[in-house]
Amino acid sequence: MNNDQTRLCPSSTFEGDGNMVFGIVGGSAHQRRVIYLKQMLPAAGIDRSRLDGIAPEEVFRTAGPCAQTRCAHHDNAASRCTLAERVVAAAAEVVDRLAYCAIRPRCMWWGQHGRDACARCPQVVSIDRLPDDAIAQARIPPRPASAGN
Repeated sequence: MNNDQTRLCPSSTFEGDGNMVFGIVGGSAHQRRVIYLKQMLPAAGIDRSRLDGIAPEEVFRTAGPCAQTRCAHHDNAASRCTLAERVVAAAAEVVDRLAYCAIRPRCMWWGQHGRDACARCPQVVSIDRLPDDAIAQARIPPRPASAGN
């Protein structure tokens, strides 16, 4: 896959070369929902001083190139995102109809799970201080294979 086709992580941190904001977190403290933007915005262009000390990952959903071996959620042998697998397995669908998503054609989660991932994605917030139990469990990275030996 060339650089134009690099898979994007929909749960990327705000920091990162070329990371883009593709959604804004809305809803309530107990039921967070992402509102998807029609166009992505460069994360570097967001004025963080206006966040008044709130981490950008609490307010924005950011996509960046899949970090692969540098990510605790990446299964290097299978070249898959285990976070996506755990979210799909554990979390309930929160939408019946998929919203437009600017990253979908290059999204790692969409590439692995299609609609099943997208129907759960609006409830995923990178930093959520009151996550639902299923999302909290899904966030826990798998233990490396060598950890149990």
